[in-house]
Amino acid sequence: MDIQLLRHPQGSRLGLLFWQCVYLFNQVVIRSETWERRLWDVIKLELFYVGGACQHSGYCCQHLMLSDEGRPVDTFDKFKQLVAKFPLYERFFPGKTEGNSIKYFGCRCLTTDFFCSEYDTRPSVCRLYPFSSFYQHDEIREGCGYHVSRTNVPALFISSSVKRKYEDMLQKNRL
Repeated sequence: MDIQLLRHPQGSRLGLLFWQCVYLFNQVVIRSETWERRLWDVIKLELFYVGGACQHSGYCCQHLMLSDEGRPVDTFDKFKQLVAKFPLYERFFPGKTEGNSIKYFGCRCLTTDFFCSEYDTRPSVCRLYPFSSFYQHDEIREGCGYHVSRTNVPALFISSSVKRKYEDMLQKNRL
């Protein structure tokens, strides 16, 4: 997907309605969770875009949310499985935990001046930030300089599920 699309404040009313129809078809006929996630990603591009610039605060590296195949890595077992699949992810460590639950991760490669000590070999979740966070978690956390904004497309919904996801995004991104 062309990353520039995520920076454009324009959306398409027709695109929004079309993709919601496909989303509803999936809910009623196909019932695929994978397709539901992918269709939501397309729909949210009609409703939201990413703006801003990196502030070199290191916040994204200190409060990183990891996922594997679209599912959150939120337990130690899931994290061990992710590292087994992708050894490059050993650079991350649980930043905040509650029991066996991991709320977010930090990175060992973050220097004291908030730059990456292994920038050229960083994993895709880092290379694609803030878009990786936007896609995987429907939000960009405060403090990094990037933000999610609404496009100029009126929020008209034919799916209550899409409307709930939209409202959740508004709340998560303080819109």
